[in-house]
Amino acid sequence: MLVGDGSAIPAISVALERLAPDATAFVFLEADAIEDEIDLASPADVQVIWVPTSVDGAVLVDAVRKAALPSGKLHGFIHGEAAMVRDIRFHLIKERGVDASALSATPYWRTGHTDEAWRSVKKEWLKKQKDAEQFDAPL
Repeated sequence: MLVGDGSAIPAISVALERLAPDATAFVFLEADAIEDEIDLASPADVQVIWVPTSVDGAVLVDAVRKAALPSGKLHGFIHGEAAMVRDIRFHLIKERGVDASALSATPYWRTGHTDEAWRSVKKEWLKKQKDAEQFDAPL
């Protein structure tokens, strides 16, 4: 599973190109408008779900929560806005039973923060999120 907002599309594109032909991928992406949706090349069997861009990725989070995914071991790549990454990571670990070690989850940016401000608080924010997972509730 690959999930991201517009900031993650380049990384997701590269990841899809490198998948094995026998792989299956579910991709969830945001787009401001239908003309912003792009074709993504991959040798794998790929299902792409585009959703409208929303504050803190709420529509993207909802799409992942509602998705019918196959059983078996899931690997996740979740990158983009911090609240979106946190909420999807929490959902996959706590509600779908995905092993945290099978996830690459990186909050590239955070609503309401400049790049510099986000970098200055990101490490502490990430620690709080990991600590909160022990208590079954995202911060």
